[in-house]
Amino acid sequence: MDPLFAQTTGFFGMAIILGAFILNMMRSWQVTDLAYCATNAIGSALLIIYAFLIGSWPFFFLNLVWVGFSVKGILSAARR
Repeated sequence: MDPLFAQTTGFFGMAIILGAFILNMMRSWQVTDLAYCATNAIGSALLIIYAFLIGSWPFFFLNLVWVGFSVKGILSAARR
């Protein structure tokens, strides 16, 4: 495993989720918005890869649940 790849993947995932959180807190995005849910899904998917690469199983399962609920939000937003 390339440590640089793992760290880069983790930082991108973290930045994406943090960006979505900040936009939500600034009231630019709502938690039901497609953009918010999709951004969270992408960020969580990257963090799943990161957690797998470093062997952090609690973090892996946390983000697996996170991406699952994000996909549920994407499907709900798409129906509206």
